[in-house]
Amino acid sequence: MTKSDQLAAYRQAVGETVRQMRTSAGMTQKELAERIPGMLQPHVCHIEHARLAVSIKRLMNLSHACGRLLTETLAIVVKKAETLLDKMP
Repeated sequence: MTKSDQLAAYRQAVGETVRQMRTSAGMTQKELAERIPGMLQPHVCHIEHARLAVSIKRLMNLSHACGRLLTETLAIVVKKAETLLDKMP
């Protein structure tokens, strides 16, 4: 498994988690973006579709905007990424 595979799994796991948190909070991508200074709706879209890497600070902002703790979000992301990596040949 390459670093590229790991990065792809991380981005996918983050995207799925952000989408899940956002929809659970009853927000649109635009509404979520409006809660975070400097973020626009296309950023949220790119994150959710694993086309944009996310820093820990940005993930914290996304988590808090959805009413979640960063530690809770990270635990979900790690579990999803491990599952994705386990499915790779």
